[in-house]
Amino acid sequence: MVTHCLENRISAITANRTGNEQRDEDNFTFTGASQITGIDGKILSIAPTDKPHISVVEIDEKQANNKLINKYNDVIKDRRPDLYVAPAGIEPAFKV
Repeated sequence: MVTHCLENRISAITANRTGNEQRDEDNFTFTGASQITGIDGKILSIAPTDKPHISVVEIDEKQANNKLINKYNDVIKDRRPDLYVAPAGIEPAFKV
């Protein structure tokens, strides 16, 4: 999520549980380590891998309106939709 947050200038919360669960013949192991990531890619909180955890982090959602990564790179203005290509056999959702 760090790269996703950096590339899109958004915060993200990724949740995962801990422990094991048996479903019929399948055995699932959940690794925990839920995290909250800021728009700059900084991990603001990370949960343990072995027990339930609650984090409270204050996030200024208005920061996500600023799409400048630095003075040279703007997440929105630097997009090149003229280079977007739909997978073979699929009609694109929009025309450039």
